Amino acid sequence: MNIIFYSPIIDERSKEICKGLENSSRNIGLKIHNSRGNLENRLRQPLHGIALIILYLLKKDDLDDMIALQDLIIGLPIIIIMCDTAAETMAKARLLRPRFIFGVDDNLEDMCSIFEKMLDRQISYDQQQSKISVL
Repeated sequence: MNIIFYSPIIDERSKEICKGLENSSRNIGLKIHNSRGNLENRLRQPLHGIALIILYLLKKDDLDDMIALQDLIIGLPIIIIMCDTAAETMAKARLLRPRFIFGVDDNLEDMCSIFEKMLDRQISYDQQQSKISVL
């Protein structure tokens, strides 16, 4: 299973989040994208094997960029981590239909726990789908 982590800026917090993902008990492939173009190119490829997309958005422009790509990511399990958690920004972020929205300063252990639960759910779903396709 692969996790796509999008962060247009690599800062200490995004590094902590990536390290938490890599230290997960799951065997995952973490793919980090630092530009909208790179992310868009990846999303235009077959999406099989993507368990989770994490969007680390520090600016309103970053959120606008993801909304512009929403046709490519709708239907995929998304977690958004944002700096701006004002009501207007949160309403805009919900256009992407994320499973969770975290603030940048939220507890890292809580985030990682949610990541792992979502991975477990996606792995279970994929296993069920492969059994169905065998039938």
